[in-house]
Amino acid sequence: MNTGRGLATDVRVDLLDPAARLSTPLRVAAATTLVLGTGLQAAAWLVYAELDPAATYRLVAAGAGRLDVSLALYTIGTPFWIAGVAVYVLLGRIRSPRLAWSGGTLLVVGLTALATNIGTEIMTSSMVQNAIIDPAQADLATRSLESPPAVVTNILFLAGVGLGIPLTAASLWRSRAVPRTAAALLVAFLAVDLAGQGTGIPAIGVIAHILALIAASWIAVTVMRTPPLQPRPGRDRSQEQFDADAGTS
Repeated sequence: MNTGRGLATDVRVDLLDPAARLSTPLRVAAATTLVLGTGLQAAAWLVYAELDPAATYRLVAAGAGRLDVSLALYTIGTPFWIAGVAVYVLLGRIRSPRLAWSGGTLLVVGLTALATNIGTEIMTSSMVQNAIIDPAQADLATRSLESPPAVVTNILFLAGVGLGIPLTAASLWRSRAVPRTAAALLVAFLAVDLAGQGTGIPAIGVIAHILALIAASWIAVTVMRTPPLQPRPGRDRSQEQFDADAGTS
């Protein structure tokens, strides 16, 4: 699809790159949301990357503050990650609305479950810091979370993220509103992250989140560089009103 990059956009609204309908403040908000969501989580992994709960809680008991910083970055970044899903849906629904909405909904569910897990980790770490439980007890509690709510949370996380990211990436790939390599990098992020979890190698998790940051930043730059919608001279008022409504929806 010819999006007319570099020129003022004056084609039919339904053929436009979705980002062309956004005002400059909305584009800045969308781009910032994408970068902060993935950037803060990548920073969290760079500050502290450890997949072994026992080692983590021993470090917490010793008074190291890196985990606290990492969890704080995760906590701040997760709402931006969730908000960024709305941007992906906006961009992906132009050609594949069902894919975009299905992937976006699943991804929001998965990220919400992730936020719940982060809250559990914050609480457990606080108990270790205050000597309410020791690292061994914290590790045992973390590994034995088999209550119905915990099981449901983990299922929602795995299903939401595991299905939501590929579906979202597929809608972006089909939309042609973003570089297809950027959409593919979202799937690469998921695959590499799962490999890191499976092997227990923290460095792989760091690489995965850097891939997510690259993908989101690439999409953010694309959104910012998309030329805005400009009305044609002499169009009728109903068409201009339709365009205005599309830009605010």
